[in-house]
Amino acid sequence: RAHPDRFIGYTKVDPHFPERIPQELETRLEQDGIRHIKVHPHGHNYPVTGENYRPAWEWGSAHGSVVLAHTTLGHSTCSPSMFAELAQNYPDVTFLIGHSGNDRDGYKESVEAALQYENLYLETCGWCATSLGALEYMVEKIGADRILFGTDFVWIGAPFQLGAIAYANISDEDKRKIFGLNAMRLFGLSAM
Repeated sequence: RAHPDRFIGYTKVDPHFPERIPQELETRLEQDGIRHIKVHPHGHNYPVTGENYRPAWEWGSAHGSVVLAHTTLGHSTCSPSMFAELAQNYPDVTFLIGHSGNDRDGYKESVEAALQYENLYLETCGWCATSLGALEYMVEKIGADRILFGTDFVWIGAPFQLGAIAYANISDEDKRKIFGLNAMRLFGLSAM
């Protein structure tokens, strides 16, 4: 609350209680100003395209939300290709494909989905940024404007994730976008 220009919060929703999702999101918006959503389909063992997530997507569409979603390549609940359907059905929601597939090759499927829809963004934590050539591939295919830096801290050390981008074979301008300029634009933040 003291630094809304520096910290952006998400509310995690549980698809096993879809009737509670709108009220949970409204409460967080009223109490804390949080308008963004986090989903973890793998952890909840419920497909991201399932009907129970609909209240979250509808609320997100009405509030201009960014949805950060855990993804894992080939998983029945959250493989990156599943987000193409969501992006098409909810064009007012920005979907941030967390981990970009969470696998050495997950970033390829994430890129294929992002090539189809402008409201799909990729996030770098995990395998995607640290696999040799992965970040360069992502930038080459979709450009740096829809890629955001992520660490998955505390599970993965921030320096490890930072170095993967800092030493990538991409332009300094693309690194600046990924490290923060894209997030500033996406979340409506101004430079400090």
